Amino acid sequence: MPFAKDQYFMVNKAWVEKVVELAELKPSDIILEIGAGLGNLTQAMVSRVSLLYAFERDPRLAELLQRKFGREEKIKVLPYDALKYPWPSVTKIVANLPYSISRDFVIKFFSSSIPYAFVVVQREFAKKLVAKVNTSNYRFVSAYTQSLGEVEFLLDIPSDAFEPKAPVASTLIKIKHKYHSNNHVDKEKYRIFLLKLFSHRQKKIRNILPKGLTPPKFEHYRPPQLTTYELLELYNHLRRTELLDIL
Repeated sequence: MPFAKDQYFMVNKAWVEKVVELAELKPSDIILEIGAGLGNLTQAMVSRVSLLYAFERDPRLAELLQRKFGREEKIKVLPYDALKYPWPSVTKIVANLPYSISRDFVIKFFSSSIPYAFVVVQREFAKKLVAKVNTSNYRFVSAYTQSLGEVEFLLDIPSDAFEPKAPVASTLIKIKHKYHSNNHVDKEKYRIFLLKLFSHRQKKIRNILPKGLTPPKFEHYRPPQLTTYELLELYNHLRRTELLDIL
């Protein structure tokens, strides 16, 4: 089967097993896998959990998965785009993500109630998630992730663990919600707010927001210079004054 762009399947059984071991699986777990591909990770997980939903939007691969696991009651193959289709109620996500959907996955994950995600991503993307304030890697996705959650690096995975060989290094990370900071944040409005700021990352805040909306303490700062606490403070100021909707 010829592989499409962005399809890199983890075929090395030793590395698949390491991912499964680090995913903290329990017999009671209901798992969501995104980009199930050839089913190698699916196969390694199914005996350790109670139910597994496997998203695969490529019709050829979804058909392959149906043939491979059609008689397995604990696996439900979902032949849809996981970013556009509602996610079922699960206890955690475990996936070797297609590199191109990583950012959109993070946004949807924090909009969900799923507490944990164990995902393999491009190492450079993982570094952006934890980038420090006022560095070149500190982007929208850095601020969004660090405002709403925590990221833990679990395992670096070499390129030759994949077929075809991945063009970049990969890393298994664990993402979880910061529930104490999520209670008052409208995730969609906060996403739009951060995108507004970081799409003009070299401008000062006072020149990004409409005139008169920037509190004096933030006027001389640029978006990458603000910590997540300061970004949430600015967001909450605009929310309390009902000014978010005019951004």
